[in-house]
Amino acid sequence: MRFKITLVSFVLLASMTKTYAAEKTSVVNGNWSDPATWSPVGVPMTEDTVIINTNVTATGIVDVGIDYLIINEGFTLSSDFAFGLHGNLINNGTVDVAEFAVGDGEFSENEGTINATILGTGNSEYFKNNGIINATTMATSEPLLENYGTINVQDFTTSELVENHFAIFCDNLFTNTAKFNNHTGAALVATTLITEGDLTNDGDITCTTWTVNEVTVDGTDGKFCVAGCFINSGTIEGSIDICDASPDGICDLNMGTIAGSVTNCVGSPCIDNLSVEDELALSLNVYPNPTNGTLYIDLSLLENETTIQICSLNGQVIYSTNQYTKSVYTIELSDLSSGVYICKVQNQKMSWQELIVVN
Repeated sequence: MRFKITLVSFVLLASMTKTYAAEKTSVVNGNWSDPATWSPVGVPMTEDTVIINTNVTATGIVDVGIDYLIINEGFTLSSDFAFGLHGNLINNGTVDVAEFAVGDGEFSENEGTINATILGTGNSEYFKNNGIINATTMATSEPLLENYGTINVQDFTTSELVENHFAIFCDNLFTNTAKFNNHTGAALVATTLITEGDLTNDGDITCTTWTVNEVTVDGTDGKFCVAGCFINSGTIEGSIDICDASPDGICDLNMGTIAGSVTNCVGSPCIDNLSVEDELALSLNVYPNPTNGTLYIDLSLLENETTIQICSLNGQVIYSTNQYTKSVYTIELSDLSSGVYICKVQNQKMSWQELIVVN
């Protein structure tokens, strides 16, 4: 009998000391590992929901298995080391981490800015980018990646389905080893493009060299501009246009099949032989969006006279100005009614537009 009483007492004690998942909110600028950074006091634990409402710095290698990491607008998670997140990411602020890995979650979304030397999105079910990603090396493995924002990278490797709806600028090597869909109105710019998985292009793809392995490339009214070498070992079909700017016979080789429906330099995206650096100017930073009245447009990448317009959805020009200096330009929109408008930026080399929301 005494043994049974002791056992029951132990079970009751264990249940009283068990810790449960909690919501941790940063309340002061501080270190991730400092209990005083958080409310309730204590370092985030497994299955916690973590909300960053201040500027939080992680020192050393951090590997956390939390439920959600939510970074609110105006605040930053930073680290000069590696930060591994086993959970879901909702970023409305800034992630500035040397090596940033997101995985094991069901849904992650970037509405803000992610800056990383190495960025990996793996072992998640879905990763959506509505904001800006700047990385030296980026790789996807398990998740579906949908890009509605801007991705600026040097090297990008995709190992799972990628849906591009806006802009990917790859200053060096872009390799898709799985299915890649470039949608209508979307752009991919790369120095070297290696297609090892099926590719559907309904938008614009510009590269210096393009190698197609034993896969299928198709699309509806998609356009390719290849400035240099074009080597094809696959099947290219659909109503796409390929404009190979290199002279005939110079590092161009077709060992695969190109359907008769594929056109050559008809309505090509090749404009004035734009370099990758010129194309990067298309990645304008317009912020904040949505805006409560003040809109900033970073023109620092652009040369020459630039025209800026704010238009209604039916095309009516509400605001127009010409700018000559490379700087951040401010537009005051507080007099506009709440709704969706079109911001247009144009100069001699490029034309760009984006939907903006005025609250």
